[in-house]
Amino acid sequence: MYDHTKAATGEDFAAWMRKLPGELREEMDGVDLHCVHGSPLAVNDFLWESLDDTELRLRVQESGADLLLCTHTGIPWQRELDGTLVVNVGAVGRPANDGRRDTWYAILDLAGGEARAELVPVAYDWCAQAASMREAGLPEPFVETIETGWWTTCLEVVPPPERARGRYHVYRESMPTGFVQDGAGFTDAPIPGDDGLPVVSLFATEVFPPRLWIYSNFHCNLACDYCVVASSPTARRREISAERFRALVDEAVEEGFTEIYVTGGEPFVHPDIVEMIEYASDRCDTVVLTNAMLFTGNRRRGLERLAGRERLTLQSSLDGARAATHDLWRGAGSWDRAMEGIRFAHGLGLPLRVAMTETPENRDEVSELGELLAGLGISGDGFAVRPLVQRGFAEEVEDGVQVSEGVMAPELTVTADGVHWHPVGGDLQSSPDFLVAPGEVGLAEAKRLVVERFLTLRQEDGTLPAAFRCAV
Repeated sequence: MYDHTKAATGEDFAAWMRKLPGELREEMDGVDLHCVHGSPLAVNDFLWESLDDTELRLRVQESGADLLLCTHTGIPWQRELDGTLVVNVGAVGRPANDGRRDTWYAILDLAGGEARAELVPVAYDWCAQAASMREAGLPEPFVETIETGWWTTCLEVVPPPERARGRYHVYRESMPTGFVQDGAGFTDAPIPGDDGLPVVSLFATEVFPPRLWIYSNFHCNLACDYCVVASSPTARRREISAERFRALVDEAVEEGFTEIYVTGGEPFVHPDIVEMIEYASDRCDTVVLTNAMLFTGNRRRGLERLAGRERLTLQSSLDGARAATHDLWRGAGSWDRAMEGIRFAHGLGLPLRVAMTETPENRDEVSELGELLAGLGISGDGFAVRPLVQRGFAEEVEDGVQVSEGVMAPELTVTADGVHWHPVGGDLQSSPDFLVAPGEVGLAEAKRLVVERFLTLRQEDGTLPAAFRCAV
């Protein structure tokens, strides 16, 4: 784009541009009005809506006006600070990276010496505009923005909050690769297809898989010593209601999530879990994480109801090839009951996966456990080994892995407390740093917040997060 501008700008035109005023100041109806292209500091300084008060105040003080008008970014907004109304009036030549083809201008009301502004969208014949741009030989990315309302250029100058609102977030050449963990068998996220654009969305890629985790509840029949969310029979009761769950599933499908993972706690202690699983697996690939120890009585009959569902998979945990090893962390008798439940589910024909949390005691049993599970048809990508994580009950385990947002690819997680960066940080008390937003947040907004935080982290340290997946 810069090469095109340089080639299309002759010396005469450049000389004329240099003679234009860099600002316009005028008093109208008792209002001191200051018009600039970028900001009072420089013609190419960006006045973004996300500027904090300190940064904005520098520009307001440099201006000293009652009303400061700017453009340059092309994204309209207004804010009052220290008695000055700052208005980015938008641009009539470029959409505002919001998916609308409209452009923007501002109407000012200065009656009574008080400045007010109304931001107004402009509908126009964008098809004719795009055709004329192509005929004039303008770069195709400029034309694409007119046709779609989304920016595909200049992302490097856009701050995380504004960039997260757009469809495209990073340049294709900067996307990470090689997130598959050798031998782990973790589910992989898609790699963006090449649509000819130089930019991609973060969502539905390896750095932000289209996988939604829902904590149905946090109480559990076990109190495993390394549970990352500190679940136990006495854990604080936090349940997602069946009504809320159905709404989340519908929203997930609409927002492009391709997998739903239901976890806890132990999901099968939730009174409505069977109906919830039926609803989810009717609409989306669904994986339910369970310790497989409660398949008796009504729950056994409920599991029988779930048999034959093509989009449903159960994922359980075995932390050793024999009871003595497994029970060290999960409690006496848990291995035998888990194996009984796994065999029962296998007998119903339910697809099964098993994860093993690696501990000092079971490291030598991986192959043996793999052979045991192969006898139940669980092999290959259906069996994974994952590390101990220093969260929840395992916060101080010496052999645990330290995790944070900066080193983990996000997997959007919903609990009764809010939305979280990753399922290993789903417990608000032990992992407050993983909270993205409290309360009931729409998934579209939750995705935007995750992208914004991802971009902010990358700007801070220049790195991309690595993948740690709880899913098998």
